[in-house]
Amino acid sequence: MPLILAACGGDKSEEPSLPLSGPGWTAQAPAGWEVERRPRTVIARRPGGAEKIVVSQFRLPKVFRPALWPKAKPELRKLADTIAVQTSANAKVAAPEETRLAGRRALSFDVTYDRNGEPRVDTLIFLLVGRREFQLTCSLSLEDRAAGDAACAQLRRTFRLRA
Repeated sequence: MPLILAACGGDKSEEPSLPLSGPGWTAQAPAGWEVERRPRTVIARRPGGAEKIVVSQFRLPKVFRPALWPKAKPELRKLADTIAVQTSANAKVAAPEETRLAGRRALSFDVTYDRNGEPRVDTLIFLLVGRREFQLTCSLSLEDRAAGDAACAQLRRTFRLRA
């Protein structure tokens, strides 16, 4: 019986993945995705698809402390609204959702819009740590969500901070 179970796929944690990294962080994307590196940003795209995951890092003007979280949330909402307008004139930003990323409190927004008649959603996740702001973006088609959802879940599950 164990041989049959092993042949059926086994543990999903053994699936091959593509390592991603930047200054102060590591994560994983699905194997076979194409990676583009920019000075503050790493982008992984599904070949032949419209799905992508992005990790960007920015320097904050002041050190962020958890006690500042109530003041940071409205600022992150303004930032999500600005990104939405830059993405599409018809973009809508959903209410924020507090989440955890790398064991820390983060704020997530879904931005829905149409691009060339295709309904899409970008999930923006903001994580503030010391003088660093991390912005994770999962961009996917609402008509073909499976690959994008799986990649986004993998990014969130594997995102780690480094010293």
